Amino acid sequence: MDELHDKHVEIDERWLSEWFEFGFAELSSYLAKHAAFDDYLHKNEID
Repeated sequence: MDELHDKHVEIDERWLSEWFEFGFAELSSYLAKHAAFDDYLHKNEID
């Protein structure tokens, strides 16, 4: 059998959960900054 298929990778669920939480928090922050800038542009009529 091929060695590549024989290996089993285990990922700690806590680590995966923390990684997802961090990623979604960063994404949320990024989108909030862009939404705030969009609001600023609309309030100042700079399209």
